[in-house]
Amino acid sequence: MRPRFGGVHVILVAALAFLAGCAGPMSRREAESYASRRMARYCGTACGSYHITGAQRMKDRWLVDFDSARRKLAVLVDNGGNTEVTVWDK
Repeated sequence: MRPRFGGVHVILVAALAFLAGCAGPMSRREAESYASRRMARYCGTACGSYHITGAQRMKDRWLVDFDSARRKLAVLVDNGGNTEVTVWDK
């Protein structure tokens, strides 16, 4: 008799597909989400209202631009979710 491992194979294939999705490149929406959370921590209420003006892919990271009444801000988001804020006065 041959042992049946059908259920184990299905679970293994599903787990590998899930992990492949995690290892893929970051989408624009995901980068904007990381950048928005970073802006909320960085500014709090000190920056006033701000909004996303654009996002662009730069090799292995995203540059997400924000605009507020007094400043222009940019957040670099790498594929690991790490962020760095840069601020310019208008």
